[in-house]
Amino acid sequence: YTSQRCSHVNCSFTHDDNRDGDEFECLKCGREYHADYNAAKNIARKLLQNWHKSGSGGATSHLALKSGTLNVNGIYTPTTV
Repeated sequence: YTSQRCSHVNCSFTHDDNRDGDEFECLKCGREYHADYNAAKNIARKLLQNWHKSGSGGATSHLALKSGTLNVNGIYTPTTV
């Protein structure tokens, strides 16, 4: 359900009627994303949470997305151009 769950850190609402083709719109907070991008952010957050729980290396965890980075707390930092 990664493309049906809102990837915004303060929402995470899941509903099976919030996708229209490639578009995702959260029925709770109203945010709109490309459905694949929304899913990628949800997967990245889950990976970071699992890596953080494993305690591997003790390094700060960030995942790079094309448009920015996502840290273990779900905070998204857009890339500045």
